[in-house]
Amino acid sequence: MLEGFIGANDDLKLVDIFIDDGYSGVSFERPDFKRMIADMEKGEIGTVITKDLSRLGRDYLKTGTYIEIIFTQNDVRYIAVN
Repeated sequence: MLEGFIGANDDLKLVDIFIDDGYSGVSFERPDFKRMIADMEKGEIGTVITKDLSRLGRDYLKTGTYIEIIFTQNDVRYIAVN
C-alpha cells in the first residue's frame, strides 16, 4: 500500500522501511522507530509515511509532539495515507 502511494507520487522516493513487529505502539522505545529518528536527525529522511496515525504511535500526545515539534524541527513531512 505504502510503496504504491510512493510510486504514484513523483516527489517521493523510498529510502528505507522501518518495521517494529512485535513491539507495542504505546512505547516509543521501539528499535526501528529509534533508528528512524536517528536517520531523521542526520538529515537522511525528508518524509515519514504510515498507513495511519496509530502506526506511528498509540500515545496521541507523544505522537503529536513528534509530528508537530520534532518532525518540524528536522524539516520532515509526515503523511498518514488513511
